[in-house]
Amino acid sequence: MSTEEVKPKPVSKSTMIELVTELEKVKAIVPCEEIDYMITEARAGEYHDFKNKKYPCGKMAFVSIVDAFSKRNPDLLSHLTPLGEAVKNGDYDETADDLDSMKMTNEISKDDSMNTKQKEGLLNMLGLKKKSTKSPYGKQYF
Repeated sequence: MSTEEVKPKPVSKSTMIELVTELEKVKAIVPCEEIDYMITEARAGEYHDFKNKKYPCGKMAFVSIVDAFSKRNPDLLSHLTPLGEAVKNGDYDETADDLDSMKMTNEISKDDSMNTKQKEGLLNMLGLKKKSTKSPYGKQYF
């Protein structure tokens, strides 16, 4: 048996919870409309990996907004830059919950641009289960 200590994998932070908390701390120091905007978007899930509806990639949007708002309001630069770096470093990479997984499976299954084999490959690669068309009760004789 090895005596090496196994370090647990760090738990990712949520953009809808911990990022909001960090933005609220910034707001307490530099109250401004830019931070209000970012808090509203974070709470709505717009920076989330799976729940965002507004941007093609919520994380990229967050980093772009950090850059833009830091240029617009230089007082924010030292406060937002570490948050942007944390997002870039994967500190806020969420995992899909059951609802997110089901939504992705449905979207992939309905995508007409892929054939069945491509869909199955993508579902396997993402660790998603193919929608079952079989009865959970075994063979049915009607």
